[in-house]
Amino acid sequence: MAVPTDRISFKDHCLRALGDPLIQVNVSPDQIDDQVDRALYKFYERNYQAIETIFILHVITTPEPTYVVDTNGNFVLDSNGLKIPILDSAGDPVYTTNTETELDYITLDNDIIGISNVFRPSKTYGLNSIEYQVFIDDMLNYGRTLARGNISDYFINQSNLTLLNRFFSPERQYDFNVLTHRLRIAGGLDSAYAQDGAVVIRAFRKIHGEIDSNDPVGTDYHNIWKNRWLQDYSAALIRRQWAVNLGKYQQVQLLGGVTMNGDQMYQWAMDDIAKLEEDLYNTYELPIDFMLG
Repeated sequence: MAVPTDRISFKDHCLRALGDPLIQVNVSPDQIDDQVDRALYKFYERNYQAIETIFILHVITTPEPTYVVDTNGNFVLDSNGLKIPILDSAGDPVYTTNTETELDYITLDNDIIGISNVFRPSKTYGLNSIEYQVFIDDMLNYGRTLARGNISDYFINQSNLTLLNRFFSPERQYDFNVLTHRLRIAGGLDSAYAQDGAVVIRAFRKIHGEIDSNDPVGTDYHNIWKNRWLQDYSAALIRRQWAVNLGKYQQVQLLGGVTMNGDQMYQWAMDDIAKLEEDLYNTYELPIDFMLG
């Protein structure tokens, strides 16, 4: 059996599963593409094998002065070696526009289909930080205790530090819409930029199976077309479309006594779709996270 490696060979594989070329599958190429897209949507929405978890360090953009550049794109410098700003008619510097602090949302790539958390970026602590001083104190006071395996005091101190961090630097509240790919943070991006300058986003990214002009540069592509559930589900959707197309030929008898029955084929397809979706929810869908609040 030839394993599909791209969208074209995947569609051919689905048609062969329906009897092509021995049986004429009465579905147009556009209808096949529509059903494959439907299957991919369900695949990415529910199947844990179709996504991966990534962490994005996103630096929030804010208005900045614009500077004069030459024909080669290099900044023009004045006699003091400083960049020359572009001025408006009133003599004031011209700033960049449509920045994230102005729009008050972050636009993520099209391959991001969900977000599970937005963190404050971790920072390097110096010698005068609370964390470092507590660590040194623990090492001096509890070093021998730790060496003997008793870490209860150390654990309690670290738990108190974690509680303080959560109180003074709570996790950011956010809202993400997968249709617009816009991430909004409670309190506004002006506040987030003033406090941290950046955010860390824990996101779910699609496993890419074909080249898309909207994909970021350097995107890795994988052979998702060999997934058996995706193959069976796409074939079932195409069979349903085939049955819908045959709906106008009810009980039509062909040469040789063969009778076309679109209703029976439609019910067959719906039974397969229901079984595959149940298998998806029970086997390939991640459990719902519990929330306390």
